[in-house]
Amino acid sequence: MKNNKTNIYMVFSPINRCGKSLFSISLAQKLAKLGKTLLVTFDEYEGVYRQFSFECTSDLSDIIHSFNTGSLTPKAMLNGIYHFGDADYIAPARYPSMIKQKTDILNVLNHIGKSLHYQYIVVDVGANRSIVNSIIESKEVSILMPVLGDWISQCKVNEYKEFLITRGFQATVDRIKELYIPYDSMLNLPAPKPEDFAEGDMGKYVSSVLDSVIKPC
Repeated sequence: MKNNKTNIYMVFSPINRCGKSLFSISLAQKLAKLGKTLLVTFDEYEGVYRQFSFECTSDLSDIIHSFNTGSLTPKAMLNGIYHFGDADYIAPARYPSMIKQKTDILNVLNHIGKSLHYQYIVVDVGANRSIVNSIIESKEVSILMPVLGDWISQCKVNEYKEFLITRGFQATVDRIKELYIPYDSMLNLPAPKPEDFAEGDMGKYVSSVLDSVIKPC
């Protein structure tokens, strides 16, 4: 890494079940081939992450608590960071209410990135709108939005963009990159392995969008 800056990619969509988590995991696996990568999920339910977080004894709740109490040292961070394939990840919060407290999430992410020298952090915000609102306006964050092609889904996307514009965030809307995720093939896998996320249709799709997603370091 040429500098100490961490590139943060937020995966968010106003649409449900459009492949946000599957894409986030695949993106993290691909980015990890290019540099040290951390995957964080703020979703209130483990979902697909349960496939590889069942052995974790520490999670996002502990990380947030340590940050809020001023005790988030590199050692404390490492206690809550695990490995899946080529990427690191922080297990989903056991206590979702912990991440709803007033916490500077962007500061937490940058603190972890700088302390542990992460080149990339992929943030799967799930349906946690409070997290979205806390970081989406930052120019430091790249916004990746999985979408669906049906007209109902497009109505939701357009409505969300209109909401941002009425709040004066046209520049934020302009930074949104919409993605049509080919995630159907992943749904038939009983217990996906790291290579399942890095390869197959999903892996090929992520590879095809990397050039437009990656920021130079």
